[in-house]
Amino acid sequence: MAFSQCDLPIDLVAFALSEQVTGVKVKRPMSKTIQYSDEPIGDYKIVADFLPSPEELSLKNENTKVTISLSSESVAYFKSIANKHHMQYQKIIRQLLDEYVEHQKRR
Repeated sequence: MAFSQCDLPIDLVAFALSEQVTGVKVKRPMSKTIQYSDEPIGDYKIVADFLPSPEELSLKNENTKVTISLSSESVAYFKSIANKHHMQYQKIIRQLLDEYVEHQKRR
């Protein structure tokens, strides 16, 4: 272990100086080693993997940015719905259009 001129470990001096300069209290690294035991864990149950695969997490479609003019009334409506459901109004419009396209494809 390296020591500073004031006979303190260098890492402690760095923490102390950091506190003095920034005014933020810095946590010291853990000095104790964790002791593990071989005690039995107890009853446990294996749960099936319920997380989606990486393929399922990827975006279904690529989005394309467009510029569109909508009526003020329509935008106000979507914003009020989005606000009520804590969502983005653009996302609601996008989902609505996507559902419309899927419906038309099935016809």
